[in-house]
Amino acid sequence: EPVAERVVDHARGLPAVDVEWSDFPATIDRGENTMSEVTVRSTAGSARAGIRVIVNGIEMTSTTSYLGRDTLPVGVYGADAATLEFVVEVVFPGLPLLPLEATRSVEVRDE
Repeated sequence: EPVAERVVDHARGLPAVDVEWSDFPATIDRGENTMSEVTVRSTAGSARAGIRVIVNGIEMTSTTSYLGRDTLPVGVYGADAATLEFVVEVVFPGLPLLPLEATRSVEVRDE
């Protein structure tokens, strides 16, 4: 029982990540662009984290921080693809946690 209690206590200290897409659009016209923000925050615990924003498999932006709350600018561009797949990936290099991924799709419309 004491071992299990220690495991639970340590688990409570691990980061619990929440990704907020704020004003992220669901659609964009081909040829148009807009800037949005993605906020990554820990609702419990805190640790050094690496955060990347990837669109259609290409890294757009990245940062390393001591995660409490971090906001990243994200450009949404009406490119040639019919759909833009955005992935926010959060890794904790100092902790034995799997990477967290949050996704959002943006449809590119012909004008």
